[in-house]
Amino acid sequence: METCTALTCALHEDYLKTPSTESEWKAIARDFANKWEFPHCLGAIDGKHIFIQPPPKSGSMYFNYKSRFSIILMAVVDANYKFVYASIGTQGRVSDVGVFAHSDLKEAMDTGTLNFPPADTLPGTDAMMPHMLIGDDAYPLRPDLMKPYPFRNLNTNQRIYNYRLSRAVLWRTLSEFWQIASEFSEQQFDWTQTSLSPLSLRVFVCTTISNETTRCPL
Repeated sequence: METCTALTCALHEDYLKTPSTESEWKAIARDFANKWEFPHCLGAIDGKHIFIQPPPKSGSMYFNYKSRFSIILMAVVDANYKFVYASIGTQGRVSDVGVFAHSDLKEAMDTGTLNFPPADTLPGTDAMMPHMLIGDDAYPLRPDLMKPYPFRNLNTNQRIYNYRLSRAVLWRTLSEFWQIASEFSEQQFDWTQTSLSPLSLRVFVCTTISNETTRCPL
């Protein structure tokens, strides 16, 4: 516990610092546009279950839709696989939209404290488009959070949009989440030995370390 706390304090500001200025966000947007052909994207958001053995007398609080007990890691990554935001510890029964709805990330987006860049024209056009995060269809549709079209009766432009959004989301977030989640899932933490706070810290430390390395040392 003490080691995880120390690592979190030491690494957080350098390796898991959420951008707070327009110029920092625009740098991320340029990378998404150049590498993944998705302009005005400020990050890809997704959630991942970390399997646990539940605490005593917790009932179905941590029981998820996969019929396993878990806590949830929700994070945002940039175009270079680096985490720019992470939240860990929500009970596994909560959906992705529920985790987002009660997160400090949503609160910051609602109040404008993240300083997202204002809407601007898309490259080579006169069309105005906000800057936004992108996620899968589990997340709410907002001006600052885009999701795929429903996969029914799509026209060509909608199919291209879905392809580019899904590629950016899947390759950016899942590659990082699978690495971290697989490490923890192999251990299936016993709640009688590992309480929520140290386990959450260990996952959080992994997000900071993964920003600079290819593997999380547990």
